[in-house]
Amino acid sequence: MNSLTLLRAFCLSLPLACIGCKNQQHAAEPEEQKPQEVSLVAQPEEVKEDPGDLYYQAYLKSREGSSLSRDASNAKERELALQKFQESLDSFQAIKTKFPNWKSQMVDGRIELTIQQMAKLKQKE
Repeated sequence: MNSLTLLRAFCLSLPLACIGCKNQQHAAEPEEQKPQEVSLVAQPEEVKEDPGDLYYQAYLKSREGSSLSRDASNAKERELALQKFQESLDSFQAIKTKFPNWKSQMVDGRIELTIQQMAKLKQKE
């Protein structure tokens, strides 16, 4: 017996109630139990964005851009560094838009720093 079968059996053993139903009799009546599909994967609408996680991912992109720009010896490597900086900038700006009250000074500082890094790299071209 696999874990999904066990989970389905457990779920089917739970009492069923009418969610949002004001008829208390429905909640007390056992409903005919039919096998139901059980999804173990979070649906997109259930996933909440965490600004801290988004910030960390943007920071990692910025750091990668910095590393690439230090080691860039040709136009292709500089372009890759600029791409990472742009991705980072887009992410920081998205955080600012979606979560305007979340550590705004820190986010603004990163936006400014990323723009400066991009300008500095473009001067090398």
